[in-house]
Amino acid sequence: MRVPARLSSPGCNSSAIAAANVCYGWEADIAKSRRGGQCAAMRSETAKLPKGHSYPLKPTTLEAALARAGISIDLHLIRSPGGLFDAHFWPPNHNLPHERLYVRAGSVPTDRAADARHRMETVVIPSLVE
Repeated sequence: MRVPARLSSPGCNSSAIAAANVCYGWEADIAKSRRGGQCAAMRSETAKLPKGHSYPLKPTTLEAALARAGISIDLHLIRSPGGLFDAHFWPPNHNLPHERLYVRAGSVPTDRAADARHRMETVVIPSLVE
């Protein structure tokens, strides 16, 4: 599923955080921020790669693209070996009152990493955030 342009979020006010701890309830390694009253956090998990493989998607690249597009959303990025890229958008629901984006990205052989990274940065990520 593609993420809608200019995601809107009901945001999380301080009473919601204090009452339910749902906006920032992940582990301490998550980078926390409050942008425009909305919840925004990034969690990145990166598995060890087999020799001769690289990840074409850098967490900072994805985070920067979302910021440039003005999208503030809880983001969970999982990078693991294998040829995979998918993204799932979850709107607010009764359990979590804010939007979330779940992205899984695979690896490529190192000799193809530069081309894959270029495509990721010029085609895939812009398509995701438009």
